[in-house]
Amino acid sequence: MKAEIPLSPPAGGLRVYRVYSETKGKGVYMKYAVIISGGSQYLVHEGDTIRVDRREEQEGGAVKFDDVLLYGNGEAVNVGAPKVSGVSVKGTVTAHTKGDKIRVSTYHAKSRHRKTKGHRQQLTTIKIEEIAVAKDKKAMSNEQKDL
Repeated sequence: MKAEIPLSPPAGGLRVYRVYSETKGKGVYMKYAVIISGGSQYLVHEGDTIRVDRREEQEGGAVKFDDVLLYGNGEAVNVGAPKVSGVSVKGTVTAHTKGDKIRVSTYHAKSRHRKTKGHRQQLTTIKIEEIAVAKDKKAMSNEQKDL
């Protein structure tokens, strides 16, 4: 079970959460990250499954996200400016699917113009395996700010 415990919001209105998991009565803070894929941002934890825009990797192939905007481990939250260096998210492609069908209709009054189109987005399902952090402190450079 995941519960989000809010931290005090810093100046600027950015709200940061610590993600808390209860495992057999013992509370454990989980690692989490905000990544970019296909122009969208995703909040991911280890073990999560996400659906992103279609990627070229084959099913069962490895995926590595180096564009990490935020990293948290329960003790500290690192916000990149613009990216956190030394942190990467690794996962595997589980499936290539299509999204829900979207119907788009256009209509022009008094001209008998009616047109309907459909669209289904191509998606890739990715299982997040690991949020890897570089061991050396030099990799965690001045690009990040500790909240």
